Amino acid sequence: MDAQDMLLTYLDRMRPGHAFLDTTNLDVTSLTERFQTRFQPVRLQPPDNESFAAFLARRWGSPITITRQIAEGAKGNVRTAMADLEMWMG
Repeated sequence: MDAQDMLLTYLDRMRPGHAFLDTTNLDVTSLTERFQTRFQPVRLQPPDNESFAAFLARRWGSPITITRQIAEGAKGNVRTAMADLEMWMG
C-alpha cells in the first residue's frame, strides 16, 4: 500500500505530456481503489507460438525448428521462452 501511494505521488508530480505504463501479474482488484482508478487496464494476450517463434528466430538468428519448440514449451510465457533460448544458445 505504501509503494502504491508513493507511485501515485510521483505521478501527481509528472510534467504534462508524459505517460506512465505499468504491468502486473496481480489481480488488479488487489490494488487500492485509488490506484486502480488512475490507470486504464488493458489485458494483453500472449503471442501465438508461430509468431513468437519467428520473432525469436529473426531477432537472435536461431533455427526456427528450435524456436518453435521453445515457443510451444513456454505456453505463452515470454520470460520462460527467453530463458530457454538463452540456455540453448549457451
